[in-house]
Amino acid sequence: MRGHLRTRVSFGNVDVGNEYNTNIQIAELNALNAAFAVIKWKKLRGVYLDLEGEHHSTFTIDGNAVINDDADEGTQDAA
Repeated sequence: MRGHLRTRVSFGNVDVGNEYNTNIQIAELNALNAAFAVIKWKKLRGVYLDLEGEHHSTFTIDGNAVINDDADEGTQDAA
């Protein structure tokens, strides 16, 4: 599923500067993102059960919450 990508990721030219100089959380967030990527890959390969089939996840730092979105049809509960 790639159709949702343009609504989630900006492909414009943005001058954001060097975030590594101003945000000390970058290393931890990069490590967390890598761990999430490995887990998603293992879900896709069938190593882990994937009940939601999400294609987009958002992690909020202040609440330690992961919000899944853009799921495959028929994999999410009707709740």
